[in-house]
Amino acid sequence: GEMKISQRHGTTSTAVTNTNARVLDQWLVGTTQGGGTSLNVQQRFGNPTDAPYGYAASMKMTVAVADDGGSNSFNVVQTRIENLDTNYLAFGTSQAKTVTLQFYVKSSLTGTFGGSLVAGDFSKGYVFQYTINSANTWEKKIITIPGDTNSTGDSVYNRGSATSARGLVLYFDLGSGSDSEKSAANDWTATATWGYAARIAGNVKLCANAGADWSMTGCQLEAGSQATEFEHRSFGDELLLCQRHYQHLSLHGLAASKVPYDSTFRCYVPFKQTMRAIPTITYPSISNFQPGGATGTASGSNTTIDGTLVKTGSNETNSNYIPNWVNDTSAIMKVSSEL
Repeated sequence: GEMKISQRHGTTSTAVTNTNARVLDQWLVGTTQGGGTSLNVQQRFGNPTDAPYGYAASMKMTVAVADDGGSNSFNVVQTRIENLDTNYLAFGTSQAKTVTLQFYVKSSLTGTFGGSLVAGDFSKGYVFQYTINSANTWEKKIITIPGDTNSTGDSVYNRGSATSARGLVLYFDLGSGSDSEKSAANDWTATATWGYAARIAGNVKLCANAGADWSMTGCQLEAGSQATEFEHRSFGDELLLCQRHYQHLSLHGLAASKVPYDSTFRCYVPFKQTMRAIPTITYPSISNFQPGGATGTASGSNTTIDGTLVKTGSNETNSNYIPNWVNDTSAIMKVSSEL
């Protein structure tokens, strides 16, 4: 919630256009359904302009191309929470707990914005509102949300099973279309074309305004009707938590031995942190192996939540060159088990 971690892009501004993209860790920015929006998303450091005093960083998005205003435009920033971390809230039962959301927000626009807390299967949600009173000024918002006491099947919140599936999703609307507008705010039973709606009619549409910007940090969702002091974790602790969902590993210096039965070079690579689930891996092309200067494209097999068996793809044929090691600092393996 303090926007400290950005493994994929660092502080580089990244364009998000008609797609879902992960820029800062644990946050997904969406400009989907054909609205034509393009957002520049960036991790920002520096008090007090780019983060309020007491906070390290923020996530800023600037509208590069405005939305076309269509009913099916869907422009949001969201974070998805595992049911292992939400089960205790008992949403979808008569014992559902109240939760409190706090965050700091700043925008070039003023007015009443929308957001929502949504079930893990995206079938229902609760729209909340917050008001930005002064442009370009950090403001703290605290919102209390009653738990969903309407009886639901376990699959709605992925409740009652020890899995790492989605339990809840938190949306901040950036200017979606009418299909994403609930009939009322502050009501779990309010209806909409899409169950995962994130606003009501009349809420500010950031993405309708080219050049407008919106920044956020200090986001914390907790059980209870009071906001407690924000939990500042160390950078190292935050990084480990994020690496449960995504990590990149450099293969530079990796030494692999030749397997006699198929003449490939292989080596087991452990992950930095146990993954949430068996991950999807993007393997790199490798421009230089030593000794010999061979090239190749890596691949893998026998992947678990703890590591994978990497086949380096070296095209070295001289059996005397064993082991073969990667001499390429750009050889990065990207490992993802995002929700």
